[in-house]
Amino acid sequence: MWNLIENMPQASLDSWYRWLTYFAIGLPILGAAMGGVSGWAAFIVNSRISDLQAVALKQQLAEADKKVAELDRVRQPRHLTEEQKTKLAKFITGNFSGNASFTIKAQASESDARAYADEIAKIFNAPPIHWQVTVDNAMIMGPDTSGIWISIKDGRAPPLATGLLHAALTDAGLPIKKDVEVDPGIPSPDEIWLTVGNKK
Repeated sequence: MWNLIENMPQASLDSWYRWLTYFAIGLPILGAAMGGVSGWAAFIVNSRISDLQAVALKQQLAEADKKVAELDRVRQPRHLTEEQKTKLAKFITGNFSGNASFTIKAQASESDARAYADEIAKIFNAPPIHWQVTVDNAMIMGPDTSGIWISIKDGRAPPLATGLLHAALTDAGLPIKKDVEVDPGIPSPDEIWLTVGNKK
């Protein structure tokens, strides 16, 4: 090896030393550069992970807020709003000028059902509607006892005010079920029952 170096021309030897010097200087610089690139890439990846975690946390907090709001809504007793009262009176008087009657069945096992039923009855009994509405407590059983629904004895011969009552409650935004139920246990075909069940 040493003999080879001693026998090399001076120009080649100078060139060889120069490239060796460049390599010795450049290798640490290249290592530092590669380390910097790796560090920057790691920083970008960590930042992206942090952003995704922050988004996921915000979504979880938003979902938790929704659940808390829903629990608060369920705990609050049901009431008719002033807008609902106005809409009920306007719809009935605007589409019917006669007298009618129905019975409200309030779920006895639901804490706010009777008071809510009384509010509905009060609107229908008072002017300008002036119908005859009574309220009874009832123990309502079945697969779905939530919300409000209308029941009649015979679906082939519904009492005259059945459709009007359903339409008025729907127009006012009360949680009335879409279909009128047929209940053969209702004593008379002229009766309309409006059931106030459990909260949804």
